[in-house]
Amino acid sequence: MKPIHIKEIESAVNLLESPGFIAKVTNLLGSPVEWVMEKLPTIARTTITKAVDVFIHIALKIAILTMSSGKSSPSPWWHRLSVGISGAVGGFFGLPALTYELPVSTTIMLRAIADIPEVKERK
Repeated sequence: MKPIHIKEIESAVNLLESPGFIAKVTNLLGSPVEWVMEKLPTIARTTITKAVDVFIHIALKIAILTMSSGKSSPSPWWHRLSVGISGAVGGFFGLPALTYELPVSTTIMLRAIADIPEVKERK
């Protein structure tokens, strides 16, 4: 392994072992969801898990389809703006809009991840 890869792994381990403020808040907010999921019957948990898995695969396929085959530089401002607008619209219309806003935001975020140069090289 190259020294730069070892440094990247060490950095990743440090981040995972000492989560930042945002990660701690996210874990705190996710706890009620995990509690509810644990209380559901096994068949319901399995169905939800399978549905989420299918959704994520579809969102990833859509995100990748929007990429050009040429090497272009990533556009982080476009993804941030898109997710921001999507979140604002979802927030304005409240909980009912979640079923529309969440898939759109997730697909945009997956597209942003796929646009990272290191991810492009692995395809």
